[in-house]
Amino acid sequence: MGQITFDLAKRYNKRVGFRIMLENPDFPEPGMPEFLKNKVPYVRLKGEWKGNPSETRYQKEHRMPRYDHPEYQAAFRELNELLAAEFNGNPWIEYMDTMMYGFWGEGHTWPFEGNIFPSDVVAEQTWMKMFETQLEIWTKIPLVTNTQPDFGHVGNADLLDQTIRSHNWIRTDTIFIENTRGLK
Repeated sequence: MGQITFDLAKRYNKRVGFRIMLENPDFPEPGMPEFLKNKVPYVRLKGEWKGNPSETRYQKEHRMPRYDHPEYQAAFRELNELLAAEFNGNPWIEYMDTMMYGFWGEGHTWPFEGNIFPSDVVAEQTWMKMFETQLEIWTKIPLVTNTQPDFGHVGNADLLDQTIRSHNWIRTDTIFIENTRGLK
């Protein structure tokens, strides 16, 4: 998080929230760091994203890392520990976003089908473990979980439940009527 963000927060007496997007369909490069690319498999998403071929999201081949891979999990923990060492308890930070599956950290890979895990159970267990990692590390700033419908069957409802039970926050930033056809 850049110094400009904090300078503006102080100038306007506002606190900031931040989100780490594990993947972003609007950037040409994968979200996974270079040092993990040869260790953690990237799995191609099923389906197609139709639209304007001049935009990045319609040009790239969309893939997700195997978030459950031990190397990814170790890097995820380290990332959170490094961020928390600098930002946990910072008076200008309002919240830390729960890092969720897929695009933009929102808990989905819509319009693609399903998820990249061998089963929905593995997906759900992986995201609960990642939430628990964040919960353990971010002790002075609330976590905020998006209310995204579970289009990819990765356990979003369980994340929301645990967010509330752990006295953290929820947010809604997207209303996706289109993707309800894939819900269980």
